[in-house]
Amino acid sequence: VRSVTVPDPGEEPKVYIVPASLDDQASIVMAEAWDALTHRDLSMGYAPSEVIDAGTSLYRTVQGARFTTFSGYKTYLTRIFSAEMVTPFVSGAKSANGWYEGGYLEGDGDALCYGEAARGANIYYNGIAYTEPKTQADGTLRFGMLALLSDDGGEPGGPTTRAEYLAVVLAPTADGWRVSRMSLPY
Repeated sequence: VRSVTVPDPGEEPKVYIVPASLDDQASIVMAEAWDALTHRDLSMGYAPSEVIDAGTSLYRTVQGARFTTFSGYKTYLTRIFSAEMVTPFVSGAKSANGWYEGGYLEGDGDALCYGEAARGANIYYNGIAYTEPKTQADGTLRFGMLALLSDDGGEPGGPTTRAEYLAVVLAPTADGWRVSRMSLPY
């Protein structure tokens, strides 16, 4: 494996582990996908941000955040993910209970808005390993991400006793790789 650092002006840079055999562009796209998925699924939003409506849990990013416009964020996503993976990121809407959740949405003046939706990480997650990426007949790269987990009955961070297989697919495009399948291992 190799490490790829993703900078974020509003937060500490994040380091992601990717397969060593990926080329530089594929490695960067995969690390950026990790970061985008983390900001969507674990810690919704980018810092700094401000509350627009506390009653509905709606926030918007402000100056100093990595992304401050909806259009800029959506363009960024299209450089990382296939079209079908972009949709869940930009489909934020009010839920039946009136809270905003489930992705980012466009606010007034092209503001990047989001709902509070952190889910927390799997406390039994110990790390990852990868299977070797293989080029398929359609040109995609497919490989497995193995989430290394401790036993459900053990202490969090205990010895790894099992692995969960998660498929990763990178699709070639005219201007580089796009992640067309990936999920967080924790």
